[in-house]
Amino acid sequence: MKIRPLALSLAAACLVAAPQIAHSFGSGAAATNCNGCHVLGTAPTVSLTGPTTVTGGTSNEYLFIITSPAGQLSGGLNASSLLGDLTTGGAESFLTTTSPSAAGGNNDVTHVTPKAGDGAEVRFSFLWEAPVAAGPATIDVWGNAVNANGSATGDQAAFTSLAITVEAAPPPPVPATSPWSQAGMTALLLGAGSLLVLRRRSSLS
Repeated sequence: MKIRPLALSLAAACLVAAPQIAHSFGSGAAATNCNGCHVLGTAPTVSLTGPTTVTGGTSNEYLFIITSPAGQLSGGLNASSLLGDLTTGGAESFLTTTSPSAAGGNNDVTHVTPKAGDGAEVRFSFLWEAPVAAGPATIDVWGNAVNANGSATGDQAAFTSLAITVEAAPPPPVPATSPWSQAGMTALLLGAGSLLVLRRRSSLS
């Protein structure tokens, strides 16, 4: 596969100028600021929706939408969270994968290759398993609107985050006593009581 010199030079410039920033390329490597490399495009509008109050340890689906500027009809993403675990899944998970987190969490979810939209928006979904411990958490997502010309020019990204409250899981239910066990215990108590009465009568006669 031929790699364009412009894309290579831009990537190298980013890595030298800002080594603290992880980067996202066409293959979907993790990113904390896509605009470190993607330039000269129009910033899209992005949104992240999903449950904002969840139970610890549960898996929940989130939908990320990039509203496409003119000429930037494909898109990529990088979702990260310092808590919990991000995995692929949901109705719009096509062309997504996991990668080692650039932000310090367990995994990021990113794109395998730029995903073509419907002319108006590009949609991605992913799953987030909440941590067991109760407390606040955040999912951070960069969405990059790209023109799919094979270089980092004519693209631009935008950032959003979603605050989530994790509630403690309820204690496990106490197992219900079997009706047969209750009946057996009642019969046993009645039998013991009858035996006691008979013994008393016998001792009195």
